[in-house]
Amino acid sequence: MLLRIQNIMWLLLSICYTVGGKASDSPPGFPAPLTLVNFASELKQGLHLVEFYSPYCSHCNSLAPIWEKTWESFHEEGEKLNITMSQVNCIESGDICAKENIEFYPNLRLYGPNGFIKNFSGKRKAEAFIEFMKTEAADPSNTEVIDSQSVALTGHHFAKLLAGASPTRYLVSFWPSEDISHVDEKIQFKNCRECSTFSKAWGKLSEKLKEFNIATGHLNCQSNELICKELGFANLLEAGNDGANREPRIALLVPNKTTNNFFVYENPLTTDIAVYEEFAKRLYSNNEVPELTEIQIMDIINKNFAPLEEQKLHLVFNYDVKTVFPEDFDILEYLIEPLSKIPNMYLYKSVGDLRKVTHSAFEEMYGLINYNETEAEKSLNEDAFALNTITQTPTFYLFKDGDKIPHVFPGYSTTEMRNLDAIMQWVNEYATPLITQVTESNFEDLLGSTPSRYSNVIIVLTDSSRPKEQIQNIKDLFIGYYDYEHIRQQNMFQLILDERNDKERRVAELKSQKAQAERILNTLRKEIPHTDDKAVILTYVDIAKQKDLLSNIGINSHLEHKAGDVIMIDRKTGFFYELNTFGSTLTSSPYEIKDTLRSLNFPGPSIFKYVKHGKLINSPYNGYFEHLNVVHRHGIWGYIVVGIIMFSLFKLRRAMTAHKIKERYNSQGLLGVYHQKKPLD
Repeated sequence: MLLRIQNIMWLLLSICYTVGGKASDSPPGFPAPLTLVNFASELKQGLHLVEFYSPYCSHCNSLAPIWEKTWESFHEEGEKLNITMSQVNCIESGDICAKENIEFYPNLRLYGPNGFIKNFSGKRKAEAFIEFMKTEAADPSNTEVIDSQSVALTGHHFAKLLAGASPTRYLVSFWPSEDISHVDEKIQFKNCRECSTFSKAWGKLSEKLKEFNIATGHLNCQSNELICKELGFANLLEAGNDGANREPRIALLVPNKTTNNFFVYENPLTTDIAVYEEFAKRLYSNNEVPELTEIQIMDIINKNFAPLEEQKLHLVFNYDVKTVFPEDFDILEYLIEPLSKIPNMYLYKSVGDLRKVTHSAFEEMYGLINYNETEAEKSLNEDAFALNTITQTPTFYLFKDGDKIPHVFPGYSTTEMRNLDAIMQWVNEYATPLITQVTESNFEDLLGSTPSRYSNVIIVLTDSSRPKEQIQNIKDLFIGYYDYEHIRQQNMFQLILDERNDKERRVAELKSQKAQAERILNTLRKEIPHTDDKAVILTYVDIAKQKDLLSNIGINSHLEHKAGDVIMIDRKTGFFYELNTFGSTLTSSPYEIKDTLRSLNFPGPSIFKYVKHGKLINSPYNGYFEHLNVVHRHGIWGYIVVGIIMFSLFKLRRAMTAHKIKERYNSQGLLGVYHQKKPLD
């Protein structure tokens, strides 16, 4: 009945379109929209990026010239890659759009010989369309017949898995359904916008995980209500008016454990199956807590980036077999769940001398930053190193792929080493990869969500079409970063020394004043904070694949940037800087990186004017109006404050004018000032 009503609506709109629709001037050879006659047969041939549109949709009309331009520039290459751009007019072919559950326009979807694959969620620009099609054409699984390995789980079967009866790992998906036997079937989900999209990805994922001995299963929540409610998936039981928050849930079941064996994937749902593969493999590894040797850790520290890839973070529990207690290992069990929320975070244990390994890593760092023969040789400050690395055993070390700067948990007592919140606070503070690729989706997080110890985001522009130059730009950035870290850590250490000296001075003064013993003891007990701020986040942009990214994220520059250029962002103010200390374009030269960061974060009496002058991200003001950025960076409150000040000044001026008039009136009277005439002689 519902389908019949939809068809009638499409028919009525089709009549309207016949009367009032307009045809656009398309390029020669531009394909006509697919219809019910050829939709299925055409989509059987290779891959298709399909636009479902309405000629009465303003967004569709705005997209039309971009879509046609993309087709004109790409269709010949697309034929070689076996991917085609197609369209469906939902006014003329309402049956197709109703069957495919098209709820909005324009709706961009990827199809293959086996049907729907995924939605296109990128920017509606030619570069984004072309990059998407090239990427998907290179994925052989898009054209392969998917034979899902996922098993339909009954409530009884799932309960046994939860009790630890499974001999292998199980990745389980939970669905707002009652009787799905195969999730790759063409099923109409009620109020679950992402279910159809994800069902295809789940089938591909189940085949992929089979290679790693990870079983997959799926559970129908509407026929297993009690289980799903207990797991916190109650929203999968009843469909509300808005299905935006109804989406499949994913969890990993670890075998041979009866407690702490169920881990829910908490990050946003995606069709990128590599994300779930990494989640399942990493969680299983963290449950095992494998041992790492000193040699393996040095391999982590010295890892090269060729090509650039996701970097792993390695949290290592370091202990001494002679002094460790069985209870000391309990904290590892409690860390598994919170660590699962941090991408690429792996948990290990080690009996090696990791303080010695850390010292070797810093020595390698200093070997890199002594590149300038005109400067005095730099060396590791042993006192500062001792201050930052001497803790009790056991303790935690954090190593990052390719990073010469390890981090040591400041645990000085058994209480601190068993404090989960304190450990996770420290982990979250330092769990930033050595370098991250900037995207439109993560840029806001880089500016605002990461810990406050980071003052700047550094963006180096790279070009993946020139891989050797790209890697060199990254390496130069690292050396400049390490050179700055030498300065930063020296400053942090000096702050601590100054605090110590100040504390000793206050104690001496109290003693000389013969103050009460309690006051002296309180001063002695006061802890000296180990400040560790003004750090930087390293990122890169691939200008070969992300041509418009800088403008899209609000970095509107008048310079013609190229690979090797660098942009620095002040996370507190939102200003970005693209000139070095000499007023030239800032590049990945180590000396420029170090000097510019020093000028921004540790300015002396002669701060360089070029570095001091920055531009505000997403600012509408340029040229003579740049001074208004001071107001604009505070958002609506900045304008409100300015408005209040201007209104107050206006009222003050009126009051002052009125006061002057009143004074004049009081001194002159109604007839003015009386001047007594002198008598004539």
